[in-house]
Amino acid sequence: IIRNNCLGPDSLDYAATAFNAGQSLHQKGQLDRALELYKEFLRIALEKFSKKHRDVAVVLSGIAQIHQERREFDKALQLYEESLQAGKAALGEYHSEVAMLLNRIGN
Repeated sequence: IIRNNCLGPDSLDYAATAFNAGQSLHQKGQLDRALELYKEFLRIALEKFSKKHRDVAVVLSGIAQIHQERREFDKALQLYEESLQAGKAALGEYHSEVAMLLNRIGN
């Protein structure tokens, strides 16, 4: 709340805070709130960067993981594929993070 009020809801610092809080909540199993924060980060990232940015790929993968954990496999697969496209565009086809995304799709 403090970062949002001080920095504004569209700042990259606020976005980073939202993403980090989302990761923490995700790890604690608080999937609904984590998903909200990931989506908030994604909204800002898409405004500030192109869809072909590493951070977009990372957060799409996080959102996909939540859907996978909820056994919403079709939605998870769609998001993993979007994440893969963003990752390939940002990092190149042979980057280790792209390989990790391919592994997640395979699982």
